[in-house]
Amino acid sequence: MKKNIAIITNAKEDSGVGSRAHQIALHMPKDDDFAIHTIVLDGGRNTLSVDGSATGSIAPWPSILGTKSISWMRLAKNIPAFEGYDLSNQTLSFIANTRTPSVVTVHDIIELTNPQHPLARLLNKRLLGGITKANHIIAVSEYVKKEIVRYFRISEKRISVIYNGVNEDFKPIQDFKKTISYHELVKSLQLPKDSPIILSVGSDHPRKNLATTLHVIAKLKEQYPNILLLKIGEPGFLDARKEFLHIVDELALKDNIRILGKISQEMLLDAYHVADALLLPSYQEGFGMPVLEAMASGCPVVCSNATSLPEVVGDAGIMHSPDDVEGYAKSISELFESGGIKESFIAKGLQRSKMFSWDKAALQTLELYKKYL
Repeated sequence: MKKNIAIITNAKEDSGVGSRAHQIALHMPKDDDFAIHTIVLDGGRNTLSVDGSATGSIAPWPSILGTKSISWMRLAKNIPAFEGYDLSNQTLSFIANTRTPSVVTVHDIIELTNPQHPLARLLNKRLLGGITKANHIIAVSEYVKKEIVRYFRISEKRISVIYNGVNEDFKPIQDFKKTISYHELVKSLQLPKDSPIILSVGSDHPRKNLATTLHVIAKLKEQYPNILLLKIGEPGFLDARKEFLHIVDELALKDNIRILGKISQEMLLDAYHVADALLLPSYQEGFGMPVLEAMASGCPVVCSNATSLPEVVGDAGIMHSPDDVEGYAKSISELFESGGIKESFIAKGLQRSKMFSWDKAALQTLELYKKYL
């Protein structure tokens, strides 16, 4: 008789943590001992669905009581009984307090170590409070594993590292500049002809270190007056976007930036192809999906040497300390000027990205189900 396992998510398929839950379920090998089900807790719509069918809902609560986080906790009470639970990200770990056996995937614990707002710390402690109660913990990088051990004071033996994979759609497009997609992108974003283009993907959270990104662009502007930064991603919170725009004005970069919000995966793939490099000088990343997507797409990576990024990039990208504006600018200039250097890092990135697959991640996850669920 098969054991029914529920993979639970509270995020959309096109988000970072939601993508992993979806891809693990999609790539899970067939096994005679397990039947995999997907549960979605939609805190925005206040609904719960099992395998794509709505099975429950809750009445919305007013004001701060109606936040997604509180809705997740209310919806979780209506999760049907299963023989095992895969809690696909750390904000669902509270379910491990009442549902067992369970494994929980931790993408990062930034909500605890560096919350966006002091008042969020208490709620985050509640949401992440079941991490140590799970039968086993999956970390998406060795860095995250070390952070879990350091913060929660638990044994490394309770944690397995299973890296993210990369969606198969992220791959090189031959002769991209001859495609309709390229010409549509140039037209829609009004990209100047022959402008060097740098890509930034992510939120405006201070840990993303966008101040350094902007100072690098300002430095490069001295040599390349028409350089362009494509900034992709929602702000995350308004104060960070205000600070970002303040620095843009301060450095007189208004004409050198295109700010996009959330875009489709197809458009993101096009952006990786139109860019000369991805720049990610983050202070803190649990994994760093943009660097993996860029490498798989054939876009050179220039990033910080902090936290998880060296694990993902290896020797396939150019790394500097997070605040090394001069170093980033010099390396990007070398990419612009030397086709040989650029092609070398493209080739290294393509090879490196093959190490990260959802098939591999799903198989490793299944092995943990067999041991702990």
